[in-house]
Amino acid sequence: MDKLNTSKSLKKKFLILTIAFGFVTIGLKAQRADFSGIWIRNTDKCVTDAHLSINSIPIEFLIKQDNAHIEIGSISKNYMGDTTKYVEKLKFDGSPSTFIIKSNLKKKASMQWALDQKGFMETATYANDQGDTLQSAKALWTFAPDLKTLKIQWIVTVNGQNYEAIEVFDKK
Repeated sequence: MDKLNTSKSLKKKFLILTIAFGFVTIGLKAQRADFSGIWIRNTDKCVTDAHLSINSIPIEFLIKQDNAHIEIGSISKNYMGDTTKYVEKLKFDGSPSTFIIKSNLKKKASMQWALDQKGFMETATYANDQGDTLQSAKALWTFAPDLKTLKIQWIVTVNGQNYEAIEVFDKK
């Protein structure tokens, strides 16, 4: 009788482990969100800290994505109407990349996918030509359930002070 119970117990444990491994495997193979496309700023849905200039935030993204990188082309306008364009290419392995935004402003950034692969956290520092850090930022990139709305939650740190912003972009 003990051998029969032990055998049933082992079969039950094996079945549970097999099912658990299946769920882990499925979770590991979760498809990454695809951020590719043209995204236009929806100013009416954006929220910024009063100290964070809304003019320093991009008005449009052109995003391309493959199996190893996400390439983000940004178009921004400042309060004087000047347009700045730059492209950053973030590596999915989390290693940092450096980009020149404009003369005397460099951005060093990396990204980390969320566990569910539906969004990512971008961590960045911005420095002048002398290497002095001007600000740092963390940005959580996610989709609305319709996959046609991109939401970016920012925490920007300048001189030890944190400022928050929520940017919303609609897919064109």
